[in-house]
Amino acid sequence: DYQHVDTNNLLESWFRSLKKCHLGGRRNQRADFIIHLLQGPVENDLRTQSVKIKRGIHPAQLSQYDKNRMERAMQMDPEEARAMITPNMKERKFMVKSFTGSGEEYFVDVDLDRNLLLSCSCIDHTKHRIPCKHMYLVNRIYDFVDVRYAGPVYANPKREEK
Repeated sequence: DYQHVDTNNLLESWFRSLKKCHLGGRRNQRADFIIHLLQGPVENDLRTQSVKIKRGIHPAQLSQYDKNRMERAMQMDPEEARAMITPNMKERKFMVKSFTGSGEEYFVDVDLDRNLLLSCSCIDHTKHRIPCKHMYLVNRIYDFVDVRYAGPVYANPKREEK
């Protein structure tokens, strides 16, 4: 499912952050110190960051893949974008026409109580569980609703200054 994520680069980036932020650039630490560090401050930072992202206190970092989807929706002409979207507030959905002009229509579910776009019926959203270009397009035209990121949370282990 997550074929678009290069896990090796993700791990290398996380390990670089771990060494820089928590080990202070020191080399050759004892195994018991590393285990203590991972079970203490590093785990606490990851949990705190995850909670902040899930509650909307801290925005999730967008990958290049996500940024490309958002850019695709933002580059479209505003009038053309409006013509592609049909709101249906009774069923709490937006109908969005396909970007390719193939005549396909996708349904974006909205939670009006929390003003969130929850999901889209397109294959891209169904497969990856991250916001698709249809959701970003609805968000662009109807800015009272926000896009909800429901994918996996990747938190940066960098400690915040208190």
